[in-house]
Amino acid sequence: QIAFVSTGEGRAMKKPSGWEYEYHLKDHLGNTRVAFGNLQDVDSYTATMETEAAINEEAVFKNVATTRNTVYNHTVANGTSPSPTKNSKLNGQMGLAKSFAITAGDSIKLEVYARYNTGGSSTDFIPSLLNLVMTTFNVTAGENPTANAGFNRYPSLVDGLTNSNAGQPNAYLNYILFDQNYNDPNIANTTAPQVGFKMISSTAANGWEKLEMKFKANKTGFGYFYLSNESNYDVYFDDFKITQIKTTSSLKVVQAQDYYPFGLTFNSYSRENSVPNKWKFQGQEHTDDLGLNWDSFKWRNHQPDIGRFFNVDPLASKYVYNSPYAFSENHVTSHVELEGLEKVSIHSASFAPYNIFGGTFSGDGSNRKFGTNPQASSRISGSVGLNLSGSGITQTGSSQRGSVSTNFARGTSSRSEAEMSTTMGGQYSNGTSAMADVGFHLSGNNSQVPGSSDIDAKGQMQVGVVEMGEQGSMATFSGSVTGDKFPANETYVTDQSGTGVFLGVSGADAGKPLGIQGNEHSGPFTQLPGNNSRPMSQFNIGIKFDSKGNIQSVQVGGKTFTPQDWNKQFQNQNPQSGNTSTNSH
Repeated sequence: QIAFVSTGEGRAMKKPSGWEYEYHLKDHLGNTRVAFGNLQDVDSYTATMETEAAINEEAVFKNVATTRNTVYNHTVANGTSPSPTKNSKLNGQMGLAKSFAITAGDSIKLEVYARYNTGGSSTDFIPSLLNLVMTTFNVTAGENPTANAGFNRYPSLVDGLTNSNAGQPNAYLNYILFDQNYNDPNIANTTAPQVGFKMISSTAANGWEKLEMKFKANKTGFGYFYLSNESNYDVYFDDFKITQIKTTSSLKVVQAQDYYPFGLTFNSYSRENSVPNKWKFQGQEHTDDLGLNWDSFKWRNHQPDIGRFFNVDPLASKYVYNSPYAFSENHVTSHVELEGLEKVSIHSASFAPYNIFGGTFSGDGSNRKFGTNPQASSRISGSVGLNLSGSGITQTGSSQRGSVSTNFARGTSSRSEAEMSTTMGGQYSNGTSAMADVGFHLSGNNSQVPGSSDIDAKGQMQVGVVEMGEQGSMATFSGSVTGDKFPANETYVTDQSGTGVFLGVSGADAGKPLGIQGNEHSGPFTQLPGNNSRPMSQFNIGIKFDSKGNIQSVQVGGKTFTPQDWNKQFQNQNPQSGNTSTNSH
């Protein structure tokens, strides 16, 4: 039976009434930090009678300590009570009891396990069970006069449970539901309370019998739930559980956890009765069966308590500098463990393909051609680091670099810094393929001219990856670069070895000031003002990576190119021409 369906945002939980949506809040490494949703309110209370749970159970239920016994046990061993031995023994007395507020339409489920010893009397042993019930729930005239009046108006609710059967005890699982006025006679149109009970049968003479009731509250008010034995048989109850499924829903945290750098969790919280989310650290399934406590990555299993894999890296021979058991090359706060492609970077650089431009000003003064070298001279440049894997596309960081601006007329120079902002969204993964929307905005102005306009280059693209096992991976980059279209711009991708392939290039458009064709000196004044989004380049290309994460080829429009042949098309473009603007589809 389907319990849930995982989605890119979290998971859809299957419930009897339909689907409930649970959302997962993740950090920059893909670790699930908080699971939350607008969920139906469910409260559950359980009494196992075990001493290890005494503090909690005695705070929730009445008569726990006074009825605890060690003759029989039904509770299954668990982490809280590894050796359970206790039950609740009743002989002519009230047992475990609890009361709480209810709302019309709430579903209530009661269950308890019972057994008894033969050789007793079924004669009504309690002269006034009503008084005992009222005392247990503190509904005396002094403690709760309204509730006291309500119980006394309907004494048969309690005393009427006596139903003697020869040879077996009169022992019950009971409930009484009052409306919020306790059926005050001064309130018009009141109705009698809801009542119900389940009597123990002869089945319980030979072992544990499950007593169970399910019902809905007809009125908003208060519920009283309790166990009783009106005879002088020894009756034993265990694992008394009350579940209230409310008609209301609210935003709730279902699960939360923090992580040590290598993935060991702490400060963990899990809502009672929730389905555990085991896909936590870097989105991998956590396995705690048999006390294993490891994270199951695609090819190996990781032990977060020692920060190591216990399987040898299947690509160990290709990375001789690295331990075959190392996790994420020990870059645990900035990188994720890679199971497909290695690290890639998207670069964008705006450069002046002139010795001097803007009159007496010089930016980078490169006067160069288009290229894929991140160290090449540029006015401003920046990069976005990505990890591409079928289990998810994540950002590893970003960087930016400015240049020195010079005023030849004054003989002064100063450094002009660059700014780089990035966005990530639309993430999807299914284990073998993944997609994400990646954006950047690279900007910077001339420090020699206070208040001068920024150079703007803005990229927006959808990045995808498909893992192909030993054949490597295929990544796709589809999007565009927009901005001022001055000066020239180059945008490209590099792999971990530094090999780069172009996404697109744009020449420096100097504009036409006063109807006259512009040049490098007028460009800064005519093209840079404003937050422009002029088309600069468009692309939709595939990049094939080998199993080591190195670029093998480029695929565009059904054709395959080597990185060198693909790049030649861009290196031959003129960066000084405003007509240069590539569209690679």
